[in-house]
Amino acid sequence: MTPTPPEVEQLLERAHTLGSDPRNTNYAGGNASAKGTVTDPVTARDVELMWVKGSGGDLGTLTEP
Repeated sequence: MTPTPPEVEQLLERAHTLGSDPRNTNYAGGNASAKGTVTDPVTARDVELMWVKGSGGDLGTLTEP
């Protein structure tokens, strides 16, 4: 299993902070995203990625998977 990229850890932290206050988002709603560079496990080259947390999941309890 590959380690969690720091951008994803920061995304989770921001999402949990926003989601912990019901004035910021509806339950099971809200969007968040992060951009970063990781190494492709197949080509071993750096690739730019965007991780997106779309609507349908609670920001306050978001997990990496």
